[in-house]
Amino acid sequence: DLKMIKEPKEVEKLRKVAKLTDDVMEEIIHGINDGTTQKDLQFEIEILGRKKGATHISFPPTAGFVKSGSDTTDNPFSYPLNEELKPGTSIAFDIGFVYDGYCSDWGRSMYWGPAEDHVKKGYEALMEAVVSTVDNMGAGNMKVNDIFPSIESYLDGKGYGDYIRARLKNGLVGHQIGIECHENPWLTPTSDMELKEGMVMCLEPKIWRAGEYYL
Repeated sequence: DLKMIKEPKEVEKLRKVAKLTDDVMEEIIHGINDGTTQKDLQFEIEILGRKKGATHISFPPTAGFVKSGSDTTDNPFSYPLNEELKPGTSIAFDIGFVYDGYCSDWGRSMYWGPAEDHVKKGYEALMEAVVSTVDNMGAGNMKVNDIFPSIESYLDGKGYGDYIRARLKNGLVGHQIGIECHENPWLTPTSDMELKEGMVMCLEPKIWRAGEYYL
């Protein structure tokens, strides 16, 4: 598949659309207030992305609210779109834009209001697991099926392994990205494909603690 190995000019285009996406979310996050709804955020994300030069969205944006202690935490995507944001709510963003023919796919989380220590530690553990795995993903160092175990073992060591959403489903923790948002290889434990120089990965593991948060 010729799309798997990106040329330097393609990587640069992916950097630009990633930067555009970061810039959009920097503004969006600073504009959030009590009373904001998921519907508000999803609309504002798309509009702002287009104002900054995106020609399309990679997929419909989501801003998933999970209120600690609410029934909605049994399913991270069931929070009513028009219900207002309240303190004690995690917000899981999944957004992407298209710029100059190349896609972004941006998954990040934040917590609205003071967060309990176990929420902060969960966020830190997830971030550290991703950074540790990325540091080891150079060409020849890993195969695709090494990625999920790397994240899983790190989170197990921090006491958060049982909350990895991928463990609850199929081990999928991301995919390659390019002119299409979702390109091969998919990052699953069943793929023994070697990681090669020029591949550009979207790594997006999540932890879900029902009744508490989705990050």
